[in-house]
Amino acid sequence: MMSDAQFDAWLSRPNAKRVVLAELSHSQGVEYVANRPYISHADDEAPHRVYDDVLQGAIEINQRIDSKLELGALELVDDGSIAHWVDYRWRGYDVLIKLGAPEWRLDDFRVVARQINDGVINARQGKIQLGLYDVTASLAHEIQRPELPSGQLVPLILGQVVCAPATRVSTAELRYRVSWLPVTHMVVRDGNGPELSHAEQYDEGSFVADAYSPRSLMCDVIEPHDTPGKIVHWVAAHYGLSVAPHDLPDYICGLRYDGPVTGAQILDDVCQAIGGHWQIDIMGRLRVTVFELPDAANATQFDDDDVEQGQIALVETQEPLRSLTLQYARNYNPITEIAGSVDAVTASRLRDEFRSLADSRTLPEYPLAPDDTIETALQIEQDVASELGRRMALRAQRHDVWELKLVTAGLSDILGQSISVQCRGINGQCGRVISMRSSLLRERTTLEVWI
Repeated sequence: MMSDAQFDAWLSRPNAKRVVLAELSHSQGVEYVANRPYISHADDEAPHRVYDDVLQGAIEINQRIDSKLELGALELVDDGSIAHWVDYRWRGYDVLIKLGAPEWRLDDFRVVARQINDGVINARQGKIQLGLYDVTASLAHEIQRPELPSGQLVPLILGQVVCAPATRVSTAELRYRVSWLPVTHMVVRDGNGPELSHAEQYDEGSFVADAYSPRSLMCDVIEPHDTPGKIVHWVAAHYGLSVAPHDLPDYICGLRYDGPVTGAQILDDVCQAIGGHWQIDIMGRLRVTVFELPDAANATQFDDDDVEQGQIALVETQEPLRSLTLQYARNYNPITEIAGSVDAVTASRLRDEFRSLADSRTLPEYPLAPDDTIETALQIEQDVASELGRRMALRAQRHDVWELKLVTAGLSDILGQSISVQCRGINGQCGRVISMRSSLLRERTTLEVWI
């Protein structure tokens, strides 16, 4: 079995013969294609598998740290033998792309990309073109939830939320539904603030009020998935994914959705709270990390010979932040008329949509330095203070984004990693890779690097 070090050494060799294999799932099964003829060996895990040499074109793979989807494509040569492929249902099915040498065993090929098929985007005589999305598109499917009697979706609550509206779901009893998922605790409030007694039905996300109120009821809710890590694991389990090892902060979080929502949106909201990013890695695992300054001690080194001549450009400049405000502990149902029996601290909390914490600094060298306000899912002031200080330190100085084209292919695990490039403009500075576009057959990889 080939080691990772041996594969990396082969990958760095110029003009090495490369075979790109693509395994294309669809409604009727899987098609195996390649850019040149290839048959797996007798001692492979999948022996004597034939890959039809119908792949052509650049075969580009696009990935971004912010999970914004970019469309790529696979071009297939059609000599008439695959004309019926246009009738297959491709959209939403997996595409697995592997890279290796013509003489290798299939088991020695490495997965360089996991993609989602966007279906046939072009078909004409002699050619079929399939659109490709990064595999993160698999989390863009809406999470299916039951409906309330009104026809609205039952709200999805994760973690701790304040003043979540309760919906009466029975005419025979004072039964109210608050959450699709089971919860562990509720404080039920009348529409003007006082707490109400109730019978627990927490395993159903519900309660039965002890007495009728003509006002709308609301609840402070605790649902068990109340940290970034727990929410990430819940999303992964819902979509049938495993989770890569992580070191996420144990901040207390809370999210509520009363309309349609996807796993991608939930992960975006978690990452906005912790200043992080998410992706599905080469092994098919959901990976969530906090965005931090580049790690010079563990950076991958590149020099001027690795960069195609003239293919480096400064594409963005980010000035330091002058001020940052983090909003937290969202109130999902602010009220204006509050009963006199409610204490002043609670009354203030029921009245305001958000709490907020801010920091600022003087930047005389940057008269137009930005001010930023971010709505987060954080719930506890101590957590917010920690995150505020971290982000202000992250944006304490100017940062640049450089685009450079490397003379190499298949840098499959470099997204989000630290690199150092000794070339004009960057001059050995350490940066973090925020996007990658890899052309597997042309031995070119375009990176955007945040420095």
